[in-house]
Amino acid sequence: LTFSPHLQIQITAGFRESFSSYNGKILMIPFDGDLIHLFYNKDILEYYNFQPPRTWQEYNDVAEQVHNKVFPPTNKTLVGSCLGRAYGVGNAWTAQVLSSMTQTHGASQGSLFDTKDMTPLTSAALVETLKILERQLKYGHPDELNRYIDLNQISMENEECMLSLNWGHVFVQSSNQGRLGVGRVPGSQKVLDRETGKLVTCNKDICPNAVYYDDIGFVNYAPYATPGWGGAVNGNISDEKKKLAIEFLTFFASKEESRKWVIPKVGSREADAGYDAYRLSHMNVEDYVEQGFDREQTDAYLNSIKEGLASPNLVLEIRFPEVAKIGSILDIAAINHLNTTKGITATDQMRRDVMTDVTANWTKIISDYDARATIEKVEKILPQYQKLRGVYGELNENK
Repeated sequence: LTFSPHLQIQITAGFRESFSSYNGKILMIPFDGDLIHLFYNKDILEYYNFQPPRTWQEYNDVAEQVHNKVFPPTNKTLVGSCLGRAYGVGNAWTAQVLSSMTQTHGASQGSLFDTKDMTPLTSAALVETLKILERQLKYGHPDELNRYIDLNQISMENEECMLSLNWGHVFVQSSNQGRLGVGRVPGSQKVLDRETGKLVTCNKDICPNAVYYDDIGFVNYAPYATPGWGGAVNGNISDEKKKLAIEFLTFFASKEESRKWVIPKVGSREADAGYDAYRLSHMNVEDYVEQGFDREQTDAYLNSIKEGLASPNLVLEIRFPEVAKIGSILDIAAINHLNTTKGITATDQMRRDVMTDVTANWTKIISDYDARATIEKVEKILPQYQKLRGVYGELNENK
């Protein structure tokens, strides 16, 4: 697509250069910027003198310490973690944890599959991910396995939940102005060694983009972004219709029009639409305060977006053929494991069995597609994946 240089500059680089491009060419105009954030109840956090969790271990530790306690200011029984995991929605939470152990050098290396050869990035990382999810569930909402993403938001709004993960629209839709904490999603102190398939402790060489803390050492963060709404133009229509379509898409992504949806009045109909910030013009705290948003909460929300999208280790949700099947395999495997092990102590062998099945199923999905691609003389998945990550030329120039 060809649109004004001003609009190109205004779209945040994370969405303009990643989700909107394929093999170095811009093919879409974003209307929404979906980034997963950590959400927490500030009142509960401060009452118990906790800090926002930096790692998945700390996330579960905080959840454990408040779970089933009665919170004196509200007299409500607290839930440590609230993550709706019904079939179809749990994949994002699983992939977020997994990616914090599998991706250390940026999206160009891949988080679920290696961009060099489509090797599934599972091994010890997926085994550890399942262990983390088990603890999340243990101190989670009793109906997590049967509820969808609405559970994450409703439980925070009801002020009964301590921690949750969600996309940024929760901030815009929240009625708990001043009480909702927003921050960086937890990371991992251990990451996957792709050669051995084992987990190793982060250091500045293994995890060049990690954050160092004096008390716990290096933590690898992998902010998780998913494609939100966007607009593209059919290449087979007339030039006149293309021009009109691009003009409309440019209008909808303009500063004035997009502001109505991304920075709506608190409690308005537009707020329910669930658009997240994606332009630089959406990053002004004062614009949100004018619409009724809490200043401190807004500042935390925008800082989380800026920090996530600027991260050299930003994770980009995969978008290539068979992605629905791939996501479903991980989703079903994780939820079935949690259902099976709920209330009991799972063994590493149980987790390894799940990992082996996921790896085998992913490998078969890729192999089956590539076999059909050879017959139909179309591009296989690997080059498509490499073009999405902008590494096709770099990885194939000597072949």
